[in-house]
Amino acid sequence: MGELELALDLLADAKLLLENARHRSAVSRSYYAAYHACIALLESLGLKPGNFIGRDRRPARRWEHGIVIRQVTGNPSLTAVLSSGLATPLPGCILLD
Repeated sequence: MGELELALDLLADAKLLLENARHRSAVSRSYYAAYHACIALLESLGLKPGNFIGRDRRPARRWEHGIVIRQVTGNPSLTAVLSSGLATPLPGCILLD
């Protein structure tokens, strides 16, 4: 299963959890859906984990959360792909730095 398919599966799980008032679990599945969708975006641009330095100060062997977050939020070529609406917080959400 590819990253985008995994993201879509996790999003479907999040919707089911939300419908059953399992809010904490719905948020968790939603986060991982977004995380895997971002990996799909990175890979669609030809990027690989080994293009980045991991926590152990070596080329990363897998996608680390910090790498994905830094690239999607700080790489101008990636932020240009994403709509500004994705960066707008939902009402009532707390954003952590």
